[in-house]
Amino acid sequence: KNFNYMTAESKQDETKMKRLNIEIISDNICPWCFVGKRNLEQALKKLDRNKVDVNVTWTAYELNSTKRDAMNKKEAYAKKFGAEKVETISKRMNNVGLGCSPPIHFGWGGLIGNSFNSHRLVFYGEKANKGNETVEMIMHYYFELNRDISNIEVLTEIGEKVGLSNVAAFLKSDKFVNEIDVQLKRVKQKLGVSGVPTFIINDKTRFSGGRMPEFFLKTFDSLGFYKFTQSDLEDEDE
Repeated sequence: KNFNYMTAESKQDETKMKRLNIEIISDNICPWCFVGKRNLEQALKKLDRNKVDVNVTWTAYELNSTKRDAMNKKEAYAKKFGAEKVETISKRMNNVGLGCSPPIHFGWGGLIGNSFNSHRLVFYGEKANKGNETVEMIMHYYFELNRDISNIEVLTEIGEKVGLSNVAAFLKSDKFVNEIDVQLKRVKQKLGVSGVPTFIINDKTRFSGGRMPEFFLKTFDSLGFYKFTQSDLEDEDE
């Protein structure tokens, strides 16, 4: 379908929905992924849902694939970046988070561990058409409540709060282990993703980072899903 001009055939099709598929490659322990989620959702609110059918899917990425016990989050960050840099990073993320809508109240306490099982829970949530809600709750627990999302009991609590069924039994099984392994191999080996969040729109347009709502809207404009105006810039400054 061509969105740039009207023909006799396309006039008949203008009432049909335009399909906007957004794949988000993300790790549930990545603060910029939470920011990117918020800003994307802010931009999506401006789309005319009577004309644009939006489908968001989540693909797993592991910033740390080591299968080790959870450790103190602050100590893990200090070991990776250095204590002084962690202070700078956390202050910046706090400000960025508060600038989101709704705001993210980043916390830097609690434990950090492997995120593999949390990705399985997201996949499970998507099967119940609750993928976005599952990601939101996982990130809320991890970043704002300082909960350990590598812990099966915590993940069970999250899944039940989202409204998923038989969560405990699912997490104790090996269901969707292979599916997540396939996702992880695809993003690194086939797509060459080295940082998250990475967004892929309709299998073609790709970019990374916790972009501002304005960036998403300009991208939607370039693809024919939205008409970007000066008022969008004014909204950004508010």
